Amino acid sequence: MFANVFFSTRSALLGKVLRIDVDGSDSSGKQYKIPSDNPFLSDPDARPEVYAYGVRNMWRCSVDRGDMVSRYGRGRIFCGDVGQNRFEEIDIIVKGGNYGWRAKEGFECYDTKLCYNASLSKYFLFFFLFQSNFIASDFCLTQCILFCHHR
Repeated sequence: MFANVFFSTRSALLGKVLRIDVDGSDSSGKQYKIPSDNPFLSDPDARPEVYAYGVRNMWRCSVDRGDMVSRYGRGRIFCGDVGQNRFEEIDIIVKGGNYGWRAKEGFECYDTKLCYNASLSKYFLFFFLFQSNFIASDFCLTQCILFCHHR
């Protein structure tokens, strides 16, 4: 129950992608503001800072500069997310996205009791998925993100 509360619900900050405005403060005394278009701003059961949820341990996030001519893809956010046992993933972060942790690891069920949740399939936006025992996994993650920026 402990992990399920933190990773799969929007009421805690652990296991989430947060979006805040650090250039101001709000009336409650927080040293930041919540952007008015955050996806869970009006949800009484969610923290307003949450932009996406269901991640395990994101690292090496990068913002796509887009195609040099058309600007297609500009602003997409790619983040590596550490797997539990078998898979690592690179996710395309979307507003309100549920990335499935603790129910799934990549495309596979990790917790069979949780993995058949109907809300999960809508937001699995993997850019790249690889097995954890891949020797060059750190190199691959770095190179895949760089490739997105320079194609």
